[in-house]
Amino acid sequence: MKQRIRIQGMLMFLAVLLAILLRNFIFQSWGSFSLDVIFDLIGLSMAFKGFLLRITARGHKEENSAFGHALVKNGPYAYTRNPMYLGTLLIGLGIILMLFKPWIAAIYLTVYLAIYIYQIKKEEAWLLGEFGKEYSDYCAMTPRFFSCFKCPLAFIRSLRFKSAWVKKERQSFVIVFFVVMVVEAISDIRGFGFKHFAIEFIVLAVFLAFLLWAASFLKSREA
Repeated sequence: MKQRIRIQGMLMFLAVLLAILLRNFIFQSWGSFSLDVIFDLIGLSMAFKGFLLRITARGHKEENSAFGHALVKNGPYAYTRNPMYLGTLLIGLGIILMLFKPWIAAIYLTVYLAIYIYQIKKEEAWLLGEFGKEYSDYCAMTPRFFSCFKCPLAFIRSLRFKSAWVKKERQSFVIVFFVVMVVEAISDIRGFGFKHFAIEFIVLAVFLAFLLWAASFLKSREA
């Protein structure tokens, strides 16, 4: 686990370094302010859903796995076997929609698959050895990723969380959205001027506040 985290951290550092060096080549420059706002809203909602999915998945796993001795099949795990990895995918694609040119998505998906396919297969082998038929039956009923798109309303209803679950994702959430907004600010001021950036910032801030408000309805009642 620690080695994987170090590798991911190194890859993120290299990605940031390359982004700075190649900023004029990889960052999106919309000719239309309206298009810029639309894609920012779509990307923001996608990244937010990714974080919400990771928060819910982590919380369900910690509360129901009995320290790794029970197979978690409820909550988001009833719709996808890898909700945390799916959340990571949504966060990355959302950021790309907001900041980068479309071809960056191909690079992101390539790196994502190279890292997580191996990790997922390794985890599946361990789970099969640990839980046997229970896990094989679960795999037969629940796909690795995308069944949630076949029943979106039921999947969204499964995203219920508690305040305690947020703590482990809160730092990543704040850092990601701070960096994204700084980069977006620089890009918009250069492309459209400070006035248009101020308008977009207000729109995104209001939209993010709406997402946070909507997410509060998914919160479980705490004792």
